[in-house]
Amino acid sequence: MDTPKHKFDEPIEGLTYRQFLTEVYRGRITLIRELEGILGKKRTHDIIERYSTQQSIEGCKSLVESQEQSLDSLEDVVALFKQLKEAPFAQKTQTDVYLESEPGKFQFCTEECLYADVF
Repeated sequence: MDTPKHKFDEPIEGLTYRQFLTEVYRGRITLIRELEGILGKKRTHDIIERYSTQQSIEGCKSLVESQEQSLDSLEDVVALFKQLKEAPFAQKTQTDVYLESEPGKFQFCTEECLYADVF
């Protein structure tokens, strides 16, 4: 049996990760393309960026509030973030590199993102 060329093309539930996300987001992608045709690409992407940013903020707030232990320091937040990034699905859908940071800051760079490829 051939080894997949890339982790995005490894199997999950009878599909590859790439096929899985494409199927999950097919309707949303179609809607985005339709809106681009009506509103223009820039305006559509500005709206989506605003919405996505707000959803990310709300998701982070909910995640922090759901923790049994309080997150009292940046180190606690970084540990939680790294734990989430180590989840199997996250490992197969993006590649992150942690950068050297000065005290009080945490930086990483996403080098590969299957969500970006799919959208």
